Amino acid sequence: MSKEGTAGIGSIWNNNNWFYEEKNYTKFAKEYLSEQICKLQLTKNDTLVKLYEIKTMEGEASVTIRKQKQIFLYEFELEIYFEAMKIGDPAQKCKGKVKVHEFNQDDDELNMEITQESPASFVDEVKKILKGDMNDLLLKTVMSLGKAMREKDVDEVKIKKDQMERE
Repeated sequence: MSKEGTAGIGSIWNNNNWFYEEKNYTKFAKEYLSEQICKLQLTKNDTLVKLYEIKTMEGEASVTIRKQKQIFLYEFELEIYFEAMKIGDPAQKCKGKVKVHEFNQDDDELNMEITQESPASFVDEVKKILKGDMNDLLLKTVMSLGKAMREKDVDEVKIKKDQMERE
């Protein structure tokens, strides 16, 4: 569980943010993950691999406040389309899908299942890239969600406005 010492902002009724309160961040998390993941591309061994579309995204995200502490929670499962191309020979290309099985804020690895349109030696090379370096890059990206949620929740303007309303 991602726990932070940062004081979170609860509802106006939640004096000093002491009582349990949960904020739904699912919409924000889905938008953030979609934007960040669809930017990912990697070049290795003269092969360019791009993640270009999220087919499905299931899960939820929330920020819980209890005793002035924030707890950032999320759990998602993804299906992402990819395309790959040999830079030296653009005729060699393939497309496919990466299914990222359920992950959450505590994970240190992603469990991926890769399917592609046709088997070939080039496809085997692409699979190695996806399971290796792209997996690491994707993990860093999905783990950055907690930081993005924290930054959204601890917006200085929001905190000052909330403090003024409480006075």
